[in-house]
Amino acid sequence: MTRDTSPRTQLSSRLGARRVAAALLNALTDAVLLVDAAGVIVQANAAAARLFDYPGNDLVGQPVEVLVPASLRPRHGRLRALYATAPSPRPMGASLPLRRGGATFDERSKIRSSSNA
Repeated sequence: MTRDTSPRTQLSSRLGARRVAAALLNALTDAVLLVDAAGVIVQANAAAARLFDYPGNDLVGQPVEVLVPASLRPRHGRLRALYATAPSPRPMGASLPLRRGGATFDERSKIRSSSNA
């Protein structure tokens, strides 16, 4: 028996895996944001959209700093860049993230690099 390894089959397999991963991410009750090295949100689950009061995928493509009060954004950008030099799982500490309407709320979050997942 031979296994089909054509590019079309490989693409179909990858797309299927991405759909499964997205479904699992959206099934979580905790808010999860995936942010790239440049600080751009590349994926946000449904719980994150609800928590931050953003409809659908409106968080995707935004800089993560849109969720940080304006006065803290420059510092957050520097801390994010510093984290990228030596990523390790750690609590981020309490901060005041923003909902879409500008309301802040207390939260506890953790940061983890996908390279050390």
